[in-house]
Amino acid sequence: MLDKIKGLIGKGERKRNFRRASGGFRLCVTILKTDKKTGLKEPSTCFIARVHDYSAGGLCIFHNNNLLEGEEVEIGNKHSMKKIACLKCPNMPLTADLFASDIIKGRVAWRTHKLCGIQFTSIKKGDEKKINDMALDKVSGGK
Repeated sequence: MLDKIKGLIGKGERKRNFRRASGGFRLCVTILKTDKKTGLKEPSTCFIARVHDYSAGGLCIFHNNNLLEGEEVEIGNKHSMKKIACLKCPNMPLTADLFASDIIKGRVAWRTHKLCGIQFTSIKKGDEKKINDMALDKVSGGK
């Protein structure tokens, strides 16, 4: 009987480690490419993405076919992005104020032509707690 029930549960219905909340804000997403000479991951193209939903473990964004499954990315906002090009970007003021204090690294776990799921691979504990509290507050009817 248990196997029958397990077969009925879809991917989106599996238990998550963190509470997920709806988004409605924007973040900067920078695609990381491997430098052929050094082998190091370096920032390449970036874009502003609208967040569909989020948790302390990852987020789902509208990406307009900019990302491929498996790509590594950096996620930031106007307070965490420190590169000169980011600071001069006219779109940077559109990003969320309070999402994270540092850049978060992630990997594209899945994608469709409009949406993609990004799993966080490197996030500071303080930012993880901040995002989790933000999601819990939103789900419980706070902000």
